[in-house]
Amino acid sequence: MLSVAAGAGALLAGLWAWDHLRLVFYPIPLLVLAPRDMGSMPAFSPDGSRIVHVREPGDIYVMDADGAHPVRLTTTPAFELPPLRSPADLPARLAATLPVKRRPSYSPDGGTIVYVSDVSPRAAEGGRLYVMAVDGQGSRLLGAGDPDLYGADYPVFSPDGRKIACTVHGERSIYLMDADGSNGAVVASLPGVTNLSFSPDGSLLLFETYFGSGGMQAGTHLLSLDGKNRTYLGFRGMDSSFSPDGRRIVFYTLTDDGHAVIEIMDRDGSNRRPIFRTPWRGADVQPRFSRDGSRIVFVSGPHYDRGLYIMSSDGTEVRRVSPHYSGLSRKLAPAILAGTGLVLAILGGIRLARRPPGPPR
Repeated sequence: MLSVAAGAGALLAGLWAWDHLRLVFYPIPLLVLAPRDMGSMPAFSPDGSRIVHVREPGDIYVMDADGAHPVRLTTTPAFELPPLRSPADLPARLAATLPVKRRPSYSPDGGTIVYVSDVSPRAAEGGRLYVMAVDGQGSRLLGAGDPDLYGADYPVFSPDGRKIACTVHGERSIYLMDADGSNGAVVASLPGVTNLSFSPDGSLLLFETYFGSGGMQAGTHLLSLDGKNRTYLGFRGMDSSFSPDGRRIVFYTLTDDGHAVIEIMDRDGSNRRPIFRTPWRGADVQPRFSRDGSRIVFVSGPHYDRGLYIMSSDGTEVRRVSPHYSGLSRKLAPAILAGTGLVLAILGGIRLARRPPGPPR
């Protein structure tokens, strides 16, 4: 609560200084504003004992389901985007990719992880698909020679492990291929398609299409693997995925005041019911069932300390399983924000005292 009050004070002081005194507006230092992800994009292992996920600065980790024994599977090297000194440098900047990793997902036998790397600086445009062993060894690019397999994201194995589905073309198409990267093809093209999930029998893909201001409204769909039969379930929420028995779908929505609510509905979109409302504002919830259907892992926490939480599938027994961020932005956030507001108020008072009489210029 103290950090919220300090942040509000700094923001109001900054707005007042900008509107009335024409001061440069830096109300909240980037040290505090920058998000800190101690866990995101989670997925349970097939036996439910491990969780694969992403942590800053963009690497894949795996840990026990209770948060113990975290292991870093990938190492992202330091990187810089090509300089932009003139319009002639723009093509190189647009063609650049970032070596961050994201969207890890297990194969059904638990022996392989598929993930996205070489991500475009425009994150929504995706990257390229890789697979690696569960110990992080043997990373291999999939579909290197396929011109359709660009801008990939949201990869997921089919329940029998023989296929991988993903989005391509910067979230504009659904692509299906063999698990070794061969025999790939676009099966459907829709704007803003995200969050793929196979039905447990492998016959359908669950996904969302985003629309509206900022893409924060989602229509939920079911699609046959040949792309010919699509069922629209209506506006249901975001980050949808099946339960292991295929009878339920978990997803989240946002309240008017910005809190995320995790909900469950039946496979046909009926019997919708909320099970947990996060105490923090913001999204990144990404709920996923464990393979036995008894638990749900999701992402939450304050802006400067996002992490992984687990709860029972009825919304009870919520607990954090990833570590807390221990950097200065967490420890000193209230003091930094309050200090920023104080400095702005002092500078504003000085400027006001020195300003000649009359209306602001």
